[in-house]
Amino acid sequence: MKKIVILFIGALFMFTSCEETESPIYDSNTTDSSQILAYFSRTSADLGILVDQTGQLIVPIGSSTLSGQDRTVTISVVADASTADPVTYSLPSSVTIPANSYFGDLVIDGFDNGVETTPETLTLKLDSFDNGVVSTQQLEISIFQVCPIPATYLVGNYLLTDSDGNFGVDVPVNLSIDPDDDTARIFTAEFLPGTGVARDVDVVLNLKCFLYIIDDVDINVTCQQGGPGFIITEAGANNSAYDLADDTVHTVNYTSDPLGSCGAASTQNFTLTKQ
Repeated sequence: MKKIVILFIGALFMFTSCEETESPIYDSNTTDSSQILAYFSRTSADLGILVDQTGQLIVPIGSSTLSGQDRTVTISVVADASTADPVTYSLPSSVTIPANSYFGDLVIDGFDNGVETTPETLTLKLDSFDNGVVSTQQLEISIFQVCPIPATYLVGNYLLTDSDGNFGVDVPVNLSIDPDDDTARIFTAEFLPGTGVARDVDVVLNLKCFLYIIDDVDINVTCQQGGPGFIITEAGANNSAYDLADDTVHTVNYTSDPLGSCGAASTQNFTLTKQ
């Protein structure tokens, strides 16, 4: 059995001098062009592309004021902050904010031209705005391949058995679709049972184009006072595969203790058996 002790994390307070600055105030009723701002409605977004198909992402671009005329916002790619291949996406060089509207839609299309499940980054910036100024805040888009998963697959009641004791044996769990990602499944189970620091955790299991990839599980404990934490993470090259034709038994490989808190990293697994 692993000897786990609580890992205390100290807080470091840094005192720095600061000076007062005034940020511009953008008035929704102004006609002063220097006080009319165009901006991305968000700072990050995901563009998932179905295997051998396409995907689409819509990001509204906002204005701080209304206008009785159409207005144009120009957009460009920040090349030195982007890793996505241009053949995997298409976007316009400008977006129109219609008359009497606060928003216009930036539509980005994605294409599965060599896209992988590991995300690549597309970073965009605003360049100009009719009768206004643009925000310097950029938009970072993650582009990646996704494979469709039936809504009934890996959902419902299962028995969980772990090879290394990290989640116990014959533990009843209920799997559901992750509300943030319909290609992921989530369940709650006790982590490190019998160690004295056991805790219920949400386990997120990603189904990434026929591979099980588990999100990190970390409850801030260690086997060494002041040493690295004991965690589990995905198995990398040893991630196990799933089969959409079989929903009865799922064996998920993961890496146990990759930081060497309790000895050395090892590939372990847990099995989910449908009830």
